Amino acid sequence: MILASTDLMANRRTSRILGPLLRWVMPGIREATIERVQWVVRKSMHVTEYGILALLVLRARTRTVRWLPREWSWGHGLFVVGVCGLFAVSDEVHQALVPSRHGSVLDVGLDTLSAAIALALLRIIRRMPRSAAWPQPKP
Repeated sequence: MILASTDLMANRRTSRILGPLLRWVMPGIREATIERVQWVVRKSMHVTEYGILALLVLRARTRTVRWLPREWSWGHGLFVVGVCGLFAVSDEVHQALVPSRHGSVLDVGLDTLSAAIALALLRIIRRMPRSAAWPQPKP
């Protein structure tokens, strides 16, 4: 994640990869469409990174070897979202200090929300009957 807040992942650098790829796949694509796709890809990375971070922090907090802890605890959930939120703030402060980047309060909100959504999805999966969540192969 720290690498993602450096100049290596600045918009001007990622657009050098995604822009030509999109132009190759769709030669007539408009520049505005490329910018929207890049925005969606960049924000999707936030959602993915902070969702994974939330699951790892939960795993560390519950000290379990299993990915899905048996019991849900609001205390664990709030702790995980808080840690992810603090990490998001530190990440955006770091980006603000990199000349080619800028920090965003909206990104902090997206990152924190992504962590909460990951926990909510985990809780939903955990509450599903075992056969629905993890289908067993038929003998």
